Amino acid sequence: MHVTLIQAILIAGVVALSNLDGNFFGEMKFREPIVTGFLVGLILGDVKLGLLIGAQLQIIWMGATGIGPTAQLDIGAGGTIGTAVAILTGKGAEVAITFGLPVAVIMQFLNTFLMTSYSVLMHRVDKLIDDLKEKQMIFIHIICGMITASMYAVLTFIVIYFGNRK
Repeated sequence: MHVTLIQAILIAGVVALSNLDGNFFGEMKFREPIVTGFLVGLILGDVKLGLLIGAQLQIIWMGATGIGPTAQLDIGAGGTIGTAVAILTGKGAEVAITFGLPVAVIMQFLNTFLMTSYSVLMHRVDKLIDDLKEKQMIFIHIICGMITASMYAVLTFIVIYFGNRK
């Protein structure tokens, strides 16, 4: 099955949405594999398979929790890309796991790198706090979040759209 440009953009949007969950939307569970599996299945035209794969990934990642300062797996990106690859290749959950787990680890490293790079702005934010400039602090927060979500979306688009070409 070949993915269309629109499908690749929509799947990239699902990954961006999963990244924004917990950062901007509160904890709405958009990043859970059962949700992303459903959305990917809807986008690719096989909701049943998307839900089935998402549920299987959900069971696997239920026990994967970050304890203390350890980084968690990025289950939003891993579940979304894993499910998309499994549906696009016509394979089952074993392919979703094979692709999803490394993606979850790599995207968490990317997220850690981005969050570390944003730390250079903290002195600026500290000054804004002292000066009671709330709107500028919010602007910095939103820009950093949009950069992160955009990075996730662009990388996902590249993987899904160009990775499916022969």
